[in-house]
Amino acid sequence: MRIVRQLAELLARALKLKREKKFDEAAQTIEGGCGDLLGFDFGALALVDSASSAQLLAEPARIRAFARLLEELAEVHRAAGDVAKARARGKHAAEMYGEVLKRKAGDPESTEALERLLRTGP
Repeated sequence: MRIVRQLAELLARALKLKREKKFDEAAQTIEGGCGDLLGFDFGALALVDSASSAQLLAEPARIRAFARLLEELAEVHRAAGDVAKARARGKHAAEMYGEVLKRKAGDPESTEALERLLRTGP
């Protein structure tokens, strides 16, 4: 429950900044909050392949939280007009949700998120 609460607070801060069109600050908020939330620096998790990130995070809830951060970061980049970064983060988010499903088949949150990403495009 701690991760869910902290993730919600972090995403709320980022959403507020995104609404204010402070896209760089929103991205920094998401990336900077990753360490407190998951115990790993965002850059470290984002630089390795999805399977390695998932292995480091170990628990489906933590993997899903990282995927959600990536998904929101994609939205920030999309709102800022950076389509290439948005696609890259969206694709990475989809891969991370896929890693959750490998560990927890039928996970409804991950399945819903993948469907959402398919509608918006990675």
